[in-house]
Order: sequence, then structure tokens, then C-alpha cells
Amino acid sequence: MQFGTEDIIFRAERLTPFFRLGSSQSTSSISDFEQPAPKQRKISISIGQSQVWDALVELTTVNGRPLSIVSHSGMKMLLDPINQALEEQQPGTWRAFNPENLKSAISEEASRIRDTIREKVRGRLVSIKLDIATLRCARSMLGVNIQFCKSGRLVLRNLAVEEMFERHTGLNIRKEVLRVLQRYGIAASQIYSATTDNASNMLKFTADMDAAAIADGAPPPPPLWVNDEAKVDEDDDVNDEVTLAEPTDSSENIPEWAEPIAYVSTNTAVVNNKRCAAHTLQLAVSDALKTDVTATELIKKARTLCTKLRVQSLSEVYKRLKKRRPSLDCETRSNSMLIMVLDLLDLEENMETVIAQNEKLACFNLSDAEWTALRDIARALTPAKEATIKLQSVQLVEGDFVRIWFKCKLSTKQAGTPLALALVQAMEVRQEALLSSLPA
Repeated sequence: MQFGTEDIIFRAERLTPFFRLGSSQSTSSISDFEQPAPKQRKISISIGQSQVWDALVELTTVNGRPLSIVSHSGMKMLLDPINQALEEQQPGTWRAFNPENLKSAISEEASRIRDTIREKVRGRLVSIKLDIATLRCARSMLGVNIQFCKSGRLVLRNLAVEEMFERHTGLNIRKEVLRVLQRYGIAASQIYSATTDNASNMLKFTADMDAAAIADGAPPPPPLWVNDEAKVDEDDDVNDEVTLAEPTDSSENIPEWAEPIAYVSTNTAVVNNKRCAAHTLQLAVSDALKTDVTATELIKKARTLCTKLRVQSLSEVYKRLKKRRPSLDCETRSNSMLIMVLDLLDLEENMETVIAQNEKLACFNLSDAEWTALRDIARALTPAKEATIKLQSVQLVEGDFVRIWFKCKLSTKQAGTPLALALVQAMEVRQEALLSSLPA
């Protein structure tokens, strides 16, 4: 069927009555049918140029947005009126909001923060905390923090997060840390302690820092004290055995599983090596799992089950059950293995529903005895998880560490499972190195 020109015009006029194609009667246009724009309500605010720059700096540093965000169309709709107003009020003295000026503002703010920290730590003893993380893109980042006491409270400040291009030897780490400290005017003689993990290169770093502090004129270490009660003379022999006080009437209510705390500090270093207690506790958990083969094999089976339960086809089932998809543990992430076990235990009652959705999961499911053993593992490791979180507190002093550590030991011992007893034994082995770093 063919259509002539007149037929096409006729059909077009019927389909689009608002447009009279080729008709002399057509005088309307699209603008005739547009709704009038509503009147916008204007507001007046009081804001200065410095406030806008502070907001943009925080947006890119704290909130992690790119520098190019000031060039985005939505952000320019907010910034352009401010730019125009500043240009009218402060001609020639204002800075346009663009990525280049934002980069300069970040550098100025960083310099101001460094000056503030430099002034606060002048003449003070500080404790440094550092760690090295290797990213997925094969880049190694060194993080350096300091702690110092001000007005009876511990103050934590980050000094640097910088990339390391050399090998992670103790000497190279010391060079990088001293360079960072020099930027803030901190001398090696001001370093009271260095908190690191238990790696051999970090222990070598602390020894090198101790030598650098002595060369910088640090005073000799204080004399030893025994249980904070008696001073040890230079001629006295310090033995491993410590005579405890005779029990008094008030000690009758102490539980049988409680044990007295007594040690002799033999730390004579100028820069005290503080092993990270949270990291040491995680190493103790790993030691306990190596000795308990049964628990290790069960955790491997639970990990395999969690892997099978993370398939996309089960997402709707979890939404209907209002359950979260079980997570997988990461070797370098604290408590991730316990979180995986707890996620799996949360699905125990609904496993039949999940398996009904995917029958292939039946061969990976745990038996009743294995579910019971998995609950025992969770009960044995829960005190360590809670202690790890507390040991990462900013306001943590050495007395708090001793309390948290021994409370974790006692709570774990009360669990009474083979894994719990193995963990207590592993903590006792590793606590000697931790207590030796405490001040005398």
C-alpha cells in the first residue's frame, strides 16, 4: 500500500493534533505548551571564602572525593554563585574554586597541621606507633603515628602515610621514620617507646632507634623496680623468682583459677620496644589453632561451606530470611575467622531452607556434632575478639593492657574447651615478651 503526500499529512495531523504540519492554520509551537517555571525562593546565607575552602578540603581528604569534584556540573551549580559574589565583593583577592587551587589549599592545611603538631610536641616525650601495609597493587605504605600526654589524656596524631620504595629492613625503616620525625622537629632523644608488630625487621628497627636516641643524647634508662615496691640496687642480683606477699584475709574470696601477677622488668633500653598487644593476641590465636588439629579442620570445612553459600542465586533467600550472606575470613584481618564462624552459626536454623533452594549444598552441610563443636570454637575465641577491640583503644595505658590481657585469659580459661585451653597456654608463652617491655 502506497501513501501520497496528502495522506501522510492527514495521518500526521491526526496523530499529533498539536502540530498542523503544512497547514496554514498552525500558529502554535512547543513553547506554547510548556509549563511556566515556578518562582524560586531565594535564600541569603552568610559564608566566607575560608569556610568554603575548609569544606572542600575536608571533602577531598576526610571524605575521599577526588580533586576534580569542584569541576563537576552539580558542584559548579553551587560554587558558581559564590564565585560571582566573591568576585564582586573582593575583586582581585579571591581564589577561584578549581582543582589547582584546591590542591594548593590542601598543601596549606597540611602545613598548618604540621606546625600545630610541632608546637605541641616541643620538649615532650612521645611514643611512636608504626606499621607497613602492602597493597594489592604491590605498593608498600608506611604509617607513622605518635602518642603523647597532654592535660592528663593521651593524644594520638598521624604524622605520615608514605610509600616505601626500598626493602623493609630495619635500617631502611629507621631512615624513613627519622626523616618523618625531623619534619615535625622531633629528636630521637624524645622517643620514649616504639609500638610495632612482632616482625624481626621491626624489632631491628627498635634497636636501631635505641642507638640513635643514645647518640642524640638521651638520658640513661631508670633503675629497675620490682613490683613497684622496692628499688633494686646496682649490687643486687635480679632473679626470675619473685617473692610474693603472704595472702591476707581479703584473698580468701579469690577464685581458684585466678593467678597472681608478678614480674621483674629487665628492660634497660632508652627506646622501649612495645610489641603490639592486639597483634600478639592474634598470633596466640594462630598458635592455638595449630595445636588443635580438630578445630582447624572444622574451620576449613566451615570456610568451604561459607564459600558455597555466597553464590548469587541465594541472595533472594537471604533477603526473605532477613539474614546476611556469610563472610569469608582474611588471614591479615583480626577476628575475621570468628566473624565468619558467627555468620555461619546465624544460618544454622535456616540451613534446610537454604539447601532446599540449592540441593548441591547438602553434601557440604555440617553434622549436628560439628555444629556443636563450631559453637565451642566461637565461645573459646569470643573473649579474644573483645580484648582485641579494647586493645586498639586510643586512651590505652599499660595498666589497662594488663587488665584486658589477664581478663581475656581468665574468660577464655572458663570456656573449658580444648581450643580455649590451648589459647590460654599460647597467651602465657607470648605474654613474657609483652610484660618485659613494660616500664620498671
